[in-house]
Amino acid sequence: IYYTPDLNFVGVDTITYVIRDIGTPVLYDTAIVTINVLDKMYAPYQFLDINNIKARFNAGGSHFWDLTLNAMFEVPQGSGLNTMFTSDIWIGGLNNDSLHLAAQIYNPNKDFWPGPIMDSANYSSTKDSIWNHLWKVNKCDIDSHIAYWNQPGYIAPQVIIDWPAHGDISLGQAYNLAPFYDRTGDNIYDPYDGDYPLIKGDQALYIIRNDERNVHTESGGKKLGIEIHEMAYAFNCPADSA
Repeated sequence: IYYTPDLNFVGVDTITYVIRDIGTPVLYDTAIVTINVLDKMYAPYQFLDINNIKARFNAGGSHFWDLTLNAMFEVPQGSGLNTMFTSDIWIGGLNNDSLHLAAQIYNPNKDFWPGPIMDSANYSSTKDSIWNHLWKVNKCDIDSHIAYWNQPGYIAPQVIIDWPAHGDISLGQAYNLAPFYDRTGDNIYDPYDGDYPLIKGDQALYIIRNDERNVHTESGGKKLGIEIHEMAYAFNCPADSA
């Protein structure tokens, strides 16, 4: 089933389908696929695009392409020219003579999955969808938040509110995840207490993924049990021709 939502649609949609047996008598049944269409802020990919490079990053890795056919590391931005097709980190090691390897190349095979490591019994497709996105933060929004967080009526940008500073320890996730400035030193991320994401550059993408979630169908290697916290960032220097 191929599904494309309307451009501005956000919410729950459904598709009804029928499975029919061609035998005699004819047997059939119906089922419904429920699709949760998220706001583009929570898309499984984002573009780092503050300067002359426009590069797509994917929540599950295999960056710089659309996971189907097209390269998306555009230099210079707007030219339609792409210098790379895809790129990802490969990690491996030997435990005695046993190869542990996470080395993802193309979809649909996977060695990495979005989100932090948790207790194995708590992995599910629902939790996969919660983590299957990137956090895109601009330094100008952080600067504004620093200036106005304690002003009456101030509403923080959603990405600052949703910054993945903490995991759910009841699920076996680590308590501290994405880095943040802790104004009060209480080790609790609260943007309305003056806390904010710690990023590099003028624009950053933050990704959390792991190789523990499932069998490595790309490399065939055994799991390493690693959790990757990845920050891609760029500086905005319009006066610099480079």
